[in-house]
Amino acid sequence: MEYCSSLMDMTWLVFAPNLKKIDIWYCDNMEEIISVKKWGEVSEKMGNLNLFAEVEFLCLVGLSNLKSIYWNPLPFRKLKTVNVIGCPKLKKLPLDSNSAKEHTIVIKGQKNWWKRLEWEDQATENAFRNSYQKA
Repeated sequence: MEYCSSLMDMTWLVFAPNLKKIDIWYCDNMEEIISVKKWGEVSEKMGNLNLFAEVEFLCLVGLSNLKSIYWNPLPFRKLKTVNVIGCPKLKKLPLDSNSAKEHTIVIKGQKNWWKRLEWEDQATENAFRNSYQKA
């Protein structure tokens, strides 16, 4: 998805359970990937979906207003790489210490973004300490 200035979220991705790659570039008004409000409406009707279970690559570029991917840690069973460039308001990734148990996840981004990143807890920060690569 590129250059969609009016797109506010991408909650509809919950209907793509086999998605392997999420690539979102320059959607200036996007504040969250999965909307808390819209997710509540969807999950009531569909039950608990295994969100992003098949995703291997997540790339977010130039999302100047993005604040959230998802509000809780997600079980990214196959995630290999996360690229975050030009997303200064994104301060937290939906990862916890369990996200790194099965495999290594590489997180690429700008150094100043990485330094400001907030972690779920100390165990999560420790689990991902060596995952960073400069983008």
